[in-house]
Amino acid sequence: MPSPVDSGIGGDMSLIVNPKEEFFTSESLIERSTERALSHRDSPVIIPKLHNALGFQYVLEAPISTSIRKEDDRMTYVNKGQFYTVSLDYIPDPMKPLKNVTVKISIAVQCLSTDFSNQKGVKGLPLHVQIDTYDGENDKIPFHRGYCQIKVFCDKGANRKMLHENRRDEKRRIQGGGNLSGRKKSDGEFHEGCDRSEFYHMKELDKPAALFNAPDDYDRTYLDPQTLGYDLSDMEPMVKRPRPSERLMLYVRKRDEQIYMPLHVVPPSLVGLAQAIGNKFGIDSDKITGLFKRCAKGATVRMDDEMLRHYVNEDTFVLDVESNDDGSFSATLIEVPPQYQSTA
Repeated sequence: MPSPVDSGIGGDMSLIVNPKEEFFTSESLIERSTERALSHRDSPVIIPKLHNALGFQYVLEAPISTSIRKEDDRMTYVNKGQFYTVSLDYIPDPMKPLKNVTVKISIAVQCLSTDFSNQKGVKGLPLHVQIDTYDGENDKIPFHRGYCQIKVFCDKGANRKMLHENRRDEKRRIQGGGNLSGRKKSDGEFHEGCDRSEFYHMKELDKPAALFNAPDDYDRTYLDPQTLGYDLSDMEPMVKRPRPSERLMLYVRKRDEQIYMPLHVVPPSLVGLAQAIGNKFGIDSDKITGLFKRCAKGATVRMDDEMLRHYVNEDTFVLDVESNDDGSFSATLIEVPPQYQSTA
């Protein structure tokens, strides 16, 4: 859920719109969203917190950014669609003993931070992972509310972002105080690196969260303009947008080529990959009998549908096609590490 104003924390945000409330036009919504995106750093919204080492302790198993100032909430970078573990521990009060059993779930975010930016060039907005815990007697006000701040990137973008920040921090440590050029990190000014992101304890519990429950066919239906309060005639209906799982895109080139070409795999299966290779490189797809992937570590793996669907989207490869004695072909996708993609 968008952070922090759009996270649904406040009681003034509701999915049920009163007919007497004022509706905003699409232009005013875009203007307000852009203004919020530009002013987020200058005027961050401060969420009241409780500093308590006891009680419920939630942790997102992903490292935090070292480029966020301590006066701002910690930031965790995650990849869209990738599952991350969230663990719950209960640290009992010595005066109120209670059995502590660690609980773990896996979550995946199916949107991007840039989905909430209405202008190109505007950085993606931070989002919140929020967990409300209720006791059995009161389902109106949570017993505990915790949250952590995240930014969601395209495939493996979070890994590249963290790698870039780590390299930058290492470079600053090597340079030390002798180089005064550029921005210098002051000791204690930014959050220290950590492999886990602890949830903050939210102080306000009485403001209900606005929950969105989509029907099964939500992304195949038109949105009702009357429920949104502005005209959607100039917007592309979601029925025209393909499901993320309906296609994959790979970047490939042959060994003797310098420029990569997009390879659209529809459907995202070995059959779809063979058809895409055949159409792009003039090969009879029915004669492609072997599809392999050579990983960056050197291992060659025979691909299957699950591997293709979950682990190669938007990756970069050199394509090797070899002819067999029986007239068939074998295609090998050789993974190109990110540091060699611009010069490979």
